[in-house]
Amino acid sequence: MTQEIEKYESFSPAEFPILETLQFEQGGNSQSYAITLQTVLRSTDEADERRLRLSFTKVTDFRFEPGAVPVRLWPLIISRVDPQWQDIKFRISHSEQDVEFAFYCRDFKAELI
Repeated sequence: MTQEIEKYESFSPAEFPILETLQFEQGGNSQSYAITLQTVLRSTDEADERRLRLSFTKVTDFRFEPGAVPVRLWPLIISRVDPQWQDIKFRISHSEQDVEFAFYCRDFKAELI
């Protein structure tokens, strides 16, 4: 298990199943563009002001099909991919009930805000 995944799991992500925001950014130059994705997840307890922010860089093959609202992304599975894949280190996925959420990325960061 990688240090990034261990840090993510240390934040007890099951406590933050509700997708609050989903934001894309495209950056780079004429030679190379990359997509960055940021999600903010919250608790089902509206009194809980804590949020779990997940930032993903060099996102590819993004799929998102929300079914019902609020969108729930638990369990969110973050796993390592074959080290021979160039520029891809992680696969992120969730596929339960009515929600499909999946993509690959180079790096990610988890933080409580």
